[in-house]
Amino acid sequence: MKHYLIIIITATLFACNNDQQTTAENDDEAAVNNQPPSEKPAEETTVNLSGNTLATLDMSYTFRLHELVRYQPGEQMTKMFKLDDAKNDYYILDASVENITGEVFDTGRDMLSVYFKLSNGNTTKSSLKGASLLAAYNTENRPKYPQKQYDQLWSSKFPANSSARSHLFAAEVPEGVTITGIGFYEKNAAKNKHTDL
Repeated sequence: MKHYLIIIITATLFACNNDQQTTAENDDEAAVNNQPPSEKPAEETTVNLSGNTLATLDMSYTFRLHELVRYQPGEQMTKMFKLDDAKNDYYILDASVENITGEVFDTGRDMLSVYFKLSNGNTTKSSLKGASLLAAYNTENRPKYPQKQYDQLWSSKFPANSSARSHLFAAEVPEGVTITGIGFYEKNAAKNKHTDL
């Protein structure tokens, strides 16, 4: 019985000691990751906003749509996400946000309200299906942008004087129909912003 008691006490002390080491390591990591924005590494702060721009919207910050990438899912993604390339076309939207103000914005809320005008007169949204398409695209293709930029675009606190660019949305449209415009807050007349491509 004494042996079991000694083993239990030893195991408990060992576990507590390991937890303290892990906590100390996590504290060191947290100190490194909580740098002020001015001390971020260059690769995180440098965002290429130049080049082709299909659309620009002023939303208290500048939203730019840079590219519509036609996505043809591979066989594995077609089966996994039940996609039908014969009936639908799939697009990945490369977009950026540039905030040159001294204010912090909830860009994530705005991104949730995105809608696309289509050549057939209808509108569509980048819903859960869009998130699945974007995941499938990123699985089949090497990501062009760092995950931190994507996360920043969906943030409730987009930092002042910063920018981010990523493959931001995905859209499923009927075969032969194209995206002709992009907007935010379709059903809110006071906040609705839209532009044609």
